[in-house]
Amino acid sequence: MKPETRKSMTETEKMNVLKQQKEARNEERLKKLLHKAGVLCHELNQPLQSISGYSDLIIMDLDEGNPFYERMHKIRLQVDKMAQISRKLMSIARYESTDRFKGKIIGIDNASKDLPVDKLSKLISETGS
Repeated sequence: MKPETRKSMTETEKMNVLKQQKEARNEERLKKLLHKAGVLCHELNQPLQSISGYSDLIIMDLDEGNPFYERMHKIRLQVDKMAQISRKLMSIARYESTDRFKGKIIGIDNASKDLPVDKLSKLISETGS
């Protein structure tokens, strides 16, 4: 084998190692990001539960003809949407990223599925901080 060929293989090997290291760092960053998203969702769920409960109580006290009934109902629907987004983020079991613009975007609809609470807790604890 020529010395030039051996040098070329060594450079290729170095490039592969660097690529693997970069992928491992990116994977770790993504795990940390998903963990932080889970923590954020947990923190958001507390006030969402309060808003949801108080909205329900107010709606129960209002007649459907009251102008505030419709407004409170819209607030309640938006709280439900926020809770649904939060659940999707919390239940990410795997992620699927797509190349868009100049970076990667994680599609939470494709990346999430319903998980039992015990598996969700395990997933969050595995990602670390």
